[in-house]
Parts: sequence; structure tokens; C-alpha cells
Amino acid sequence: MVCDNRETRNWGSRGTSIALGQILGFRGKIISIPRELAIKRQPVGPLRSYLSNGRHGRTVSRLIRKTRTFNALYRLIGGRDDYVMPDPARTLELFRREVRRGNTRLAELEQQFTQADRVVINGGGAAVLHRPMTREQKFQLFAVELAASLGKPVTFVNIIAGSDSHSYYQSNVFNTSNGHTRKPVADEEMNIVTRSLRKCDVFVMCDPFSLQVMQELGFDNARWYPDALFTWRTRYASLLDSDTMTKNPELLEPWPETDQVYRGTGSWSNPYICVSSDACPTGRQDEMWIGFYDKLINELIRQTGMQIVVVDPEGNEFLRPLCERLAIPFVASTINLFAGTGLLAGARAYVGGRYHPAIMASLGGAPCTILDSGEQLTGGLQHILDYDEPVVFPIDPVESNISAIVNDVIRKMDAGDDLRKRLINQAHTNSFRVKYGLCSTLSHQAF
Repeated sequence: MVCDNRETRNWGSRGTSIALGQILGFRGKIISIPRELAIKRQPVGPLRSYLSNGRHGRTVSRLIRKTRTFNALYRLIGGRDDYVMPDPARTLELFRREVRRGNTRLAELEQQFTQADRVVINGGGAAVLHRPMTREQKFQLFAVELAASLGKPVTFVNIIAGSDSHSYYQSNVFNTSNGHTRKPVADEEMNIVTRSLRKCDVFVMCDPFSLQVMQELGFDNARWYPDALFTWRTRYASLLDSDTMTKNPELLEPWPETDQVYRGTGSWSNPYICVSSDACPTGRQDEMWIGFYDKLINELIRQTGMQIVVVDPEGNEFLRPLCERLAIPFVASTINLFAGTGLLAGARAYVGGRYHPAIMASLGGAPCTILDSGEQLTGGLQHILDYDEPVVFPIDPVESNISAIVNDVIRKMDAGDDLRKRLINQAHTNSFRVKYGLCSTLSHQAF
């Protein structure tokens, strides 16, 4: 599996990579290629070892990358600041040249591809019709090119079409204008992307509208299945259905390298509401975002009387000081991932703007009130979970917006077990769909 994200602190990236690996494991042994290889620049050429490991290698590499004169001089002696290019065919050419020069890490990568019966690339929710492409996206297209050159079938999973897939879910949206827009790919880039995608025997979109977009572009090999994380509904049902987290707070202890995650010695009482600290933009808006969460948390406490637990599924930590001031639990990204999933799933309600934490909450039937943090898939998740009135709320501290969010939380909690059971049943259905769909796609046999 290319771009395995299980080493990151992000709960969603970790969780869906593990879940995807568990599904693939039904079909055979998995060779895991970490995401670091896709995001970290790799200098190539005669100074490769020095640029990668030398005492001043990073400084020199930065000069080569950002200074036209140094870049030109380095190219004259056969080097580049990175072998990954916008055109995956060119990347493959530079890759093969570097393997011949004795680059053991790239030679190992080629050997891993050679030994594989099938190459599965984890897109990580990337938008294939966005520009500019990140290095990770360029690497993923190169992985398609490399696999195709070796005659290996390629499955590209967890991708979306582009920003238009977000607008598809806007008909019932309260307000989603955070300015998170990106331009579609230019014609030349579009040709590169589509040429690579046509070398996949199948690729799997993250949401139904992305599937529709790709099919309209003529890709008959596009599929849509629910996120692999839904399979945890059945695999970890006993954990998700219990109040294990509240009775055993030691499960929320951190990884060994930090003691700053959860310091409570006792358990908080049921019931509780989880609020996730979504990514906060830098600059002048920081104060506005913290003010929004301050008002929201206090209003939730006032109107529901429940314990509020703030979870940090991404590791941005910006709400920790607020939680310390309000004396409420703050659970950071470095806790055990399954404990974090159980914590979200066991909540009476979840309020946040992240896709995978919302899935984690839905596994235990926790109703979700979705905030517009700019993640394109989150609004569509409500359609996948079959909510009656899908709505996405802006992160805006005005009183009317705070009231609308709190009222939505209360309305969904008042629906009681009927809504929770419906969400759990939908999670079961999605679990079956993704297991059956992916396994049948990979082996052409029913799961």
C-alpha cells in the first residue's frame, strides 16, 4: 500500500490507513510504503548523499531549490533538488536514472513494486482535479506510472474529484463561506492527471458526487465505496458500545514521549458531548476561532448541563489553554487511536468539522453537528449517513450562529435512541459496502 498514513498523529489519516490495511489483509500480505516517501523531497545526482545527510546539506539543498543560479549549476553536473516532477513520465525517467546510480532507497522502492501482485495507492482524500498539485499528489501519479511500467494492476483509492464536489452538498447548507477554494487544474495538468488515471484498472472516489464527476469525464473504471473506517463498527463494536473510556481514563494516557495529554485522575460522568478542535488558521483569525469555541462550549454547558470533552484529532493544540481555563477535559491526538474512537463513539453528541472523527462518532450512533472547517467531504458525510436535514454551520462567534448550533445538538440528542440506532444501522450498511466493494474490486470475487 503506497502512502500508508498510520504513522501520523492525525486520527483520521491513521484510522483510515489502518482500516484500509485490514481490508487489504484479507486478500494477502501487505507491503507498506509510508507517506513520508511521498512528501519529503529527495535530492538526486552526484551530491545526493551530502544534500540528504551532510552537516549543511539542508542549507545547500534550499539554495539549489530557491536560487536559479545554483539550480542551473547543479543541473549541469547531473543533479536535481528532487526527482519528483509534475509529469510522472519524467519522474519515472529520473527515478530509473537514480536507481542506476546506486540510490538504495529508490532501488528498494522499485523492488517492492516488482514483488507486488497489485499496487494500491492511498490518495488520503486528495483532490485529483486541483492545482497546484502537491508533491504527494505528484508522487502518487508517479506510483501509477511505475506500477504500469512493471505490468502491475493499480488501484487508486480515497480520492475526490475537486472543489466542486463540496458545492454539490450545498443545497441545505446553513452557511459554508470560509473561503476555502482552489482552482481546477489547467489543461496541461489535466492531461497529465487523466493519462495517469487511465492506467489504473480501477480507482475509488471518497464521495458519490466525485464519482459522478469522473464518470461524466469518461472514466468508466471509477467507483465509490464508503470510507474504510466504517468497518470498525463491527470490528470494535464492544469497545464502541461501552462507557469504557469514562470509567478507565488511563486509556487516554499519551504516547511515552509526552505527559501533556490527559491529566485527570478520575473519570467524568456520563453523559458527555465531544467537541473537536478543528484546524485553526494562523494570524488575526486565531482569536476569533478561540472566541467561537469559548462561546460554543459555555453555551452547550449552560443549555445541556453535560460534561464537554474537547478532543484534538489533528494535533494543533490551540484549544488546550481554553480547556485549562474552563477546567474541562482536553484529549490530544497522541492518545491510543482506538480509545479516541471509543471516546467519540460513546458521546451523546459530536460537534466538529472533520470527516473521519465524525465517522468515528457515528460508529456508536453519536449524532453529529457539522462545522465548516473547510474540509470538503464533511458536509457530504451527512448524506452518506442519511440525515434528514443535512446542515453545515460556519465557525462564527455571532450569537445567532452559536444558538443555531446548540439547538441542532439538542434537537438531535432529543431524538434519542431512534436516531442513534439509525446511525448505527447506517454505519453497519456502509461497513458491508466498503468491505464487499473493495474486496470484490481487488479480487473480482465477492467478499
